[in-house]
Amino acid sequence: MILRVLPIVLACLCAPLHAQVFSPAGQEALPRVDAMIVARAETDKPAWNGILLHLKPLLRAEATKLAIVVPLPAEATSFAIADRQAIHAGQQMHANLLALAREQWEAKTDFTLPDWLGWMTRREPPLSPEPLPDVIAERGVGAVNFTPIRGTGAEAEAAVRAWLSQRGFPSDGKLAAWPGDAGSFLCVLVEADGRGSIPLRPDLPVLAIAYEGEAAFPLVAFPMADGALDLTVVSDFPVEDKSIHDARVAMSTRILGYVNLVNLYSVNSLPEAISAAAGKRAGENPPERWFLNRLESLKVAPRDGAETAPVTFKPGNQTDELPGFWYYGDREISFFERFFRQHAMAFMFSMGAGGFALLLIKTRQNRRRMEAEARDKKVAG
Repeated sequence: MILRVLPIVLACLCAPLHAQVFSPAGQEALPRVDAMIVARAETDKPAWNGILLHLKPLLRAEATKLAIVVPLPAEATSFAIADRQAIHAGQQMHANLLALAREQWEAKTDFTLPDWLGWMTRREPPLSPEPLPDVIAERGVGAVNFTPIRGTGAEAEAAVRAWLSQRGFPSDGKLAAWPGDAGSFLCVLVEADGRGSIPLRPDLPVLAIAYEGEAAFPLVAFPMADGALDLTVVSDFPVEDKSIHDARVAMSTRILGYVNLVNLYSVNSLPEAISAAAGKRAGENPPERWFLNRLESLKVAPRDGAETAPVTFKPGNQTDELPGFWYYGDREISFFERFFRQHAMAFMFSMGAGGFALLLIKTRQNRRRMEAEARDKKVAG
């Protein structure tokens, strides 16, 4: 595969956001996308995000070339082709942590809270049974060329349309772009291999795109009635619980069916496949914990004529950090700490209930004693 970089740059501020795949015949359907974000919080360096994006289009006819237009919230600082195993490594990392969380949840003392404390064990609906639809690729493609584009307003849109037109793609349709002044595009030209055509289900390479700024993902809107997006977010900070909830609602995600399992964490280093693919900052100064969240969307398409908005993951705080006291991720802990985590909450509530009962008994005893003393004083008087 040949990799050539064309150093043209511009930005855009318009409209709704979605990655688009074009053939010379027009915009093509995108029924499946696998993606991952590796996000680093701001320290002495700006906040940084590396996106791995694997688009799986379904073409209406074989083509000699494709154009991919990816809107971004900031100018790309790097872009390349990545090993597709990196996305799988992130999904597997989350699956392992989820399995540990389930084991730790099942191992804790089971007790029932009163109704007025039910929010403490907030549960989601049962697990969605249907798997995400996938596209089975036929074969790979040939040369891949990156063109980062930046600018603002009408000038930016004109530059993107010119890029499409110069390469033989329709340029008069609606272009999606990141809202705001600082948004940018990354355009990718994909050409056929030696067999002369790109198949209906091409095996496109994974795109690795990095930028500086908040952890935001260019949410994909599908021209088809249904589509699937499997997104794994790996961050060195807990993601705000509300932003995850909002993303799940916007993306119609599969339900995990467990107690508010967000921000699962690992104390281990990132797998080499991820740190090598996502970009240089992914492997620099490893944090004490990596937090993982995975959103599997069954349908990311505009509903009722509404346009698709971007999904932004905001940094959380300590209240967003742990799914529950019982959870300790993949840490190696002692028997005593494990026992404490499994049973402490039930013990504390039991002690609290016992203490409350003793307080009621003591209060009633004191009240009776005071009433008896009052009667004795009255008789003596």
